[in-house]
Amino acid sequence: MKITYDKFADALYIYLKKGKVFSTKEINDNFIADFDAKNNIIGLEILEASKNLSDLKKRASIMIGGKELKLPAFIGK
Repeated sequence: MKITYDKFADALYIYLKKGKVFSTKEINDNFIADFDAKNNIIGLEILEASKNLSDLKKRASIMIGGKELKLPAFIGK
């Protein structure tokens, strides 16, 4: 699992597992999920991350699918 953050785009991407993106589903205006050919989620993109994750700024990690993800310290700065 890996997390990247593009400060210019204010977009956070969470790589949940390796794989080729087969389809993408917009969950809402700011959350987009990528799926592989077997319809397993392989990644999640969060747009306007500093705004959408503002309540998480004080946390060092979040739980997704029972796994702890360390958040980059620079989100929202």
